[in-house]
Amino acid sequence: MNLIPELITRNSDLQNFVREAAGAPWLGLDTEFVRDRNYYPRFGLLQVAIPERIVLVDPQALGESPAFPALLFATPGTKILHAAYQDLELIAHYYGRVPAPLFDTQAATAHLGRQDQIGYTALVRDRLEAVTAPPLGRYDWLKRPLSQTAIRYAADDVRYLGVLYSMLSRDLEDNGLARSFRTAMETCTNIARYLPNPDEAWRRIRAARRLSGAARERLQRLAAWRERQAMAEDRPRQWLVRDDILLLLARLAPTDLDGLAAIRGLSPAARHRYGRVLLDLLTPIADESPAIP
Repeated sequence: MNLIPELITRNSDLQNFVREAAGAPWLGLDTEFVRDRNYYPRFGLLQVAIPERIVLVDPQALGESPAFPALLFATPGTKILHAAYQDLELIAHYYGRVPAPLFDTQAATAHLGRQDQIGYTALVRDRLEAVTAPPLGRYDWLKRPLSQTAIRYAADDVRYLGVLYSMLSRDLEDNGLARSFRTAMETCTNIARYLPNPDEAWRRIRAARRLSGAARERLQRLAAWRERQAMAEDRPRQWLVRDDILLLLARLAPTDLDGLAAIRGLSPAARHRYGRVLLDLLTPIADESPAIP
């Protein structure tokens, strides 16, 4: 458990590690990324644990090394992650696929009928009586050099995955749940789960389901447009038009620029840049149904 993490910044070292990892029964994986100012995440660090070794692979130093996909996709061992969705979303964005076979320790805990969304720190504490490094909040994982505090935190995020995998796998077997969990994990390798789907973007908006009829259709159009625009500009979707403003536009359906100007929170810059597009999206549906109480 007290393995000292190694930072890999040279392609030759990564290639050597890939050869070693190819013989490992499992790989514990985690990623660090930054997406504060972008739609797409920026890859900051890949943490990998195998039995008796922890490495921190630096994509900032290695660039588009072919050893990266070799490590993620050519190694046969089970890939262990905790709350894997965002990590797999990042990998899917960069490489167009996700590693397999997968084992998500959060999902396994939920499959056993315990806490549905238990955090990694809590799971390590509850099952192993161990303490992980405290969270770093909004640490900039693109900045170099990495601080020693960041290195310790990053290493701890994969340090305990192997032993958790062993314990949870045994629990699943003992409870007759191993087969159903493997099936659940197989569905998580479907790349479509991690690629943006603008037509479904409205579902992420809080209170969206309180709209019905034409108002909901307007919101669906607006949210799909915003998602595609955010992707094209590589900017956070909320920077274009906030969720609450989309909801208000969908409810009120202004028909001209003066009507848009009455929407508090829709900045003059957004009105100038997107006003005509927003009006075009709103006008095809004339009748508004009341919100569902």
